[in-house]
Amino acid sequence: MFLARNDSVAGGSLFPASGDSFSSNAAMRIKYALDRLASVLLLLILFPFGLMIAVAIAVEAIATREPPKVFVSERRLSAGETFRLLKFRIVRIRSLRSHRQDPQKPSLKAIETAKHVTRTGRILKRFYLDELPQLVNIARGEMSLVGPRPYFVEDWKREPRLDIPARRLLKAGLVGPFQAVKGEISGLDAVNVIDSEYFEDCLASSPGKLLAKDLRLIVKSLGTLVRGEGL
Repeated sequence: MFLARNDSVAGGSLFPASGDSFSSNAAMRIKYALDRLASVLLLLILFPFGLMIAVAIAVEAIATREPPKVFVSERRLSAGETFRLLKFRIVRIRSLRSHRQDPQKPSLKAIETAKHVTRTGRILKRFYLDELPQLVNIARGEMSLVGPRPYFVEDWKREPRLDIPARRLLKAGLVGPFQAVKGEISGLDAVNVIDSEYFEDCLASSPGKLLAKDLRLIVKSLGTLVRGEGL
């Protein structure tokens, strides 16, 4: 579903028809092709680790007499379209049930607090490991390794300032410009600026330069992850 402020958009393309050079178009196509290749390789490499996480989540659920639900998903925004973002479940099942009945329709982030998070979930959340299933989203072509944050659809509807070209045209990223400078900036307006700067870089960069920039952002974001600051 292509999402607009009124939930519908006529037309629209990942690459703008005007002001876009061949190198920019080629750069984005190569970027997304490498995303899918890298995500598949990472899924294969990390499969044993992911399996251990899944078993830990299921075992804790059974021990606390809850259903052994391992994954959760919610509607997020990527390149102007909605998709189901995947995560390891880190909150209690009863908290999930209450969340689904909330008429305000908040994001899952609203219940990822000490009161609702499981013991396994606390470890996963601290080191961003609950986000690993998003590699599946990338392999499907729904996300990118690097890009703007995948905002919750209901938040996007409520906040007009989220509607900028970078989020309409770029796929949401597992990591991105915001994560690389986390702690250095605050506020949506500041996030909009760095997302827009990254968008302009994507349009103007050659494939090699864009790949180099993405690698730098990934390295910076990994530093945030290792410090346990979350992404």
